[in-house]
Amino acid sequence: MSSHEFQPAFVTIEHHENAVVARFTRPQLSEEDNIEQMAHELVTLIELFQCHRLVLSMDIVDFITSAALGKLIMIHRKLHRKEGRLVVCDVKGPVAEVLKTSRLNEYFTIASDTQGALLLAAAS
Repeated sequence: MSSHEFQPAFVTIEHHENAVVARFTRPQLSEEDNIEQMAHELVTLIELFQCHRLVLSMDIVDFITSAALGKLIMIHRKLHRKEGRLVVCDVKGPVAEVLKTSRLNEYFTIASDTQGALLLAAAS
């Protein structure tokens, strides 16, 4: 299977010159929405398709649980071990507050929009 044949349910994939942009397709990232499947799709991008620079757009996400945040931390670590980079972008509203309260806004590389995230991803 090629990366273009990969049809994930939780994200849409855009291939750019220096990175892959994954945009969440669901506004709520919670246990009910099967966080394990979401993580599996992102890990597939990293391991099967050798994606080392991943931009994760949260433009439609308005709710995120600690379990989903844990999966994003795992994705960040996996990319870091491969000398890759995760850049989170388009964070707003309650999700931005959760990241700030949990201090994950200091852990993740965060950009205000996709273009800025692509520049940050390419810079590493």
